[in-house]
Amino acid sequence: MIADMRPPAIGEFRAFPLDGAMLYFHGATGTSVRVQNEATRTFTRKAPRVVMFGITNVCNLSCHFCSRDTSRASAWTVESAAEVLEGLAHAGTLEVAFGGGEPFAFRGFERLLSRLRTTTELALNVTTNGTLLSDQVLARLSGTLGQVRVSIYEDAGWRRAAGALLRAGQTWGANVLLHDGVMAELPALLVELAALGARDVSLLSYVGPDPSMMLSAQSEETLAAIVRASPLPCRVSVCFGARLGVHRLFDGMDDAGDCGAGLDFLSITPDKRVQGCSFHDVSFPIESAEDAMRAWRTRRDSLRLASSRPGCARAAERTGGGGRDGIRIWQSFSGNNSGECILVSKFESVEDAQKLLADLLPGYVPGAPYSEPWKELFQREHADIPQRFAGWAPQEMLVEGRTFMARTDYTAEDDFAELRALSWARGGEELAGGVHVHGKTSALAIVRARDATDAARVAQNAEGVGCIVALHGVNVLVALSEGPDDPAPNAPENALAWRRDTLRSLAEDRPWSMELAFEDVDASALTEASKGLATPPRERSRMTLSFWEYEQEARSIERARAAAAEIEGAVHVNKVVLVENIVRKKRVALRGYRHGAIVVSLDGETVALTGQLWREPPPRTKGRKAPDPEPLVASMVEGGLRDRLRLELGSKTFELTQCQPGPWGQRVSIRVETSSPADALTAITSYAVQEGLEVWVEISDLRPIERGIRRLLADLDALTRR
Repeated sequence: MIADMRPPAIGEFRAFPLDGAMLYFHGATGTSVRVQNEATRTFTRKAPRVVMFGITNVCNLSCHFCSRDTSRASAWTVESAAEVLEGLAHAGTLEVAFGGGEPFAFRGFERLLSRLRTTTELALNVTTNGTLLSDQVLARLSGTLGQVRVSIYEDAGWRRAAGALLRAGQTWGANVLLHDGVMAELPALLVELAALGARDVSLLSYVGPDPSMMLSAQSEETLAAIVRASPLPCRVSVCFGARLGVHRLFDGMDDAGDCGAGLDFLSITPDKRVQGCSFHDVSFPIESAEDAMRAWRTRRDSLRLASSRPGCARAAERTGGGGRDGIRIWQSFSGNNSGECILVSKFESVEDAQKLLADLLPGYVPGAPYSEPWKELFQREHADIPQRFAGWAPQEMLVEGRTFMARTDYTAEDDFAELRALSWARGGEELAGGVHVHGKTSALAIVRARDATDAARVAQNAEGVGCIVALHGVNVLVALSEGPDDPAPNAPENALAWRRDTLRSLAEDRPWSMELAFEDVDASALTEASKGLATPPRERSRMTLSFWEYEQEARSIERARAAAAEIEGAVHVNKVVLVENIVRKKRVALRGYRHGAIVVSLDGETVALTGQLWREPPPRTKGRKAPDPEPLVASMVEGGLRDRLRLELGSKTFELTQCQPGPWGQRVSIRVETSSPADALTAITSYAVQEGLEVWVEISDLRPIERGIRRLLADLDALTRR
C-alpha cells in the first residue's frame, strides 16, 4: 500500500473533498481553505479528515476527571500503529492527533512519529500533560510535529513544558477543562499563556457523570465575555453546542449543526477499536486501516449517535443543510514524553551474570509493565524504588560472558531503574551512560585471534559484515552499529541479539567478549582508543547521584540533599551528589536508587563536567507579554566562569575545553576537565547563582571507548584462565 504513495509533501496544500465542498489543507502550518460553490455540489468525502488516536491507556497522572476507560488494554505497537495510520493516510486522512493516556508514555512514540513523517503526509499532532516533555525530546522531534497541545492542570508542571516548547520553537496550544472553580482565574491564565507563546487555547466542556464539573449558566455567560476579550485565539469545544454567545467559524463541522464525530473524525482507542469520539458508547474492533475504513463507511449511523454521557450537546438529528457558498480560511491543527534505555552490567564471573538472567526469566514479558514475580524479586532483594510510578521490563535481555545487557527502544525516562539496582545488589557494576541514549549504540567486541595471519582474516571478515575494525596484536577490536543486513531499524526488539549473534558467528571458536558503547564508534575513535592502551590508566573510584526527573526543582534538590545526608563524604551541589574515593560502590549505588537518582559510576582520575547555562525569561508584568531574556554571550560566560574556576580550584588543574552557544535557545554549552570535580561543580554552580542563570551539569569519565576495550581485554583474560 505504502509503495503506491507519492513522496510526503507536508509543505504543500492537499485537496480533501467534503460533502458538497472542497477543503485545501496545508500540513506544515495548519492553514485550511474551504471552498463551496456550484462546482463542488457533487463532491463527497472519501475518508475521515482527522483520526484521534489513543496510542496508549497508560498515564503518569491520575486526574479524577479523566474521560478514558482505564480498564481498556494498551494493545498498539509502533509497527501496528504505523501500518494503520499509513493506510488511513493513503485513503486520504489529513491529520492524526495522538492522545491517550499520555502519548509520551507510549514506548517508541518518538520512533513512530519519525516513521510517519517519512512515510506519510499526515499532520502529526499530540495532546500531552507535558510532564514528559524536555528540551532533548523536542530537539529530537524538531520539524516532526504540527502542534503540541498541553493540557493545563494545576501543579502538573505545564509551565516547564511551555518553556521547553517556546525554546524549541515548536507550535503549541493549551487545553483548559472548564468548570466553575477555574473561571475566576481564567482571564489571567489566558494572559499568561499568550506570554508563554501559546498560539491558541482550547476551552473544553466536561462530558461525564460528575455534575460539579459542569459549567453553570452564569459561568457560561461569563465565559462568552472572557472569550471575546481573550489576548489569544480561543477554540471553544464543540461539546458546548450553541450554548455560548460567541461567533463560531461553523455551526457544527459543516453548518449543519453537527460536531462531526464519526464522519469528519474518528477516534481510535488504545485497545484497537474505533468509535465516534472519546466519549462515545459504541465501538468496533479493528486490526488494520481497511477495518477502520470499513467501519467508517458501513457503521456510520452508529458512529454518529450522541454519547449517553451528560454534557454531550450533539443533536439527535442533523438540522440539515450543507452550509453556505463561499470561501472560508482559518489556521488550526486538530488535537486530542526519546532515547534508548540501556543497562550494561559487569559481573565478577560468568555464572553471576547468568544467574541474574535466569532469575529474571520467570514473569518476563518484553516491554510490559513489571510483572508480579519481578516486583516480588525487587522487594525481596531491596531493589525496589517506593516513589516510582511504574517500571517496564526491557524489550531485550541477554548475557555474553560476564556482561549482562538489557535495552528498550525509545523512551522518555529510565524504564527499569529497579533492574539497575538489582544488578548492583547481585555484585555487578553498571556501566555509566545508559539511562537515556541518543543516536546509535555500538556493540564493542574483541576477538582473540590465533596469530597475526588469523587476526588479518578475522578483520577482513568483520569488515565484510559492516564492522569497524582495529588491530591490537592478535586482538581484533570490533565495533558494530549498523551493518548492511542490520534488521535493527525495522525490528528494534532484537537489536542486541542480532549484534551478539553476528559477532559470535564472526568469532567462530575463538575467544571473544562483548559489551555496548553508548555511541556510534567510527574507525578513528577505535584506532585512537587502541593507541591509548600502551599507557596504564590513572584511576579513582567515584560515583554521582543526579536528580533530573520531571518534577519541581525544589523537590529534586530536596531528594539530592536527603541522599547526600546518608552517604559519608558526599558532596551535595544543587541536584547532583558526588561521592569520591568510594570503597563500596554497591552500597552507594543502592542508596542512590532508593532515593530515585540516576546513578553513574566513574573510574578515571580526570573526569569531564559537561553542561549548559541559560537564563529564564523575566517574570511577566500583568497584562503584558514577558520580555525576552537578556542574551547570554558565550565569550562573557567563558571569562567569568574561568575566573570562578580559578578561585575555587586554586592550584588544582583544570581545562575549560568548551564554552560556546548551545543547541537550544539562549544557552551556552560548557565542558571542564579536571581531577577535582567537586571543586569544579561548586564553581560552576556558584557562577550560575551569581549571574542569575539556570544550570545543568553531568560528570563522565574521559575516553569511554578505551575504557571499554580495557574491560573487554580483562574479560578475555578471565575467560582464558577458566
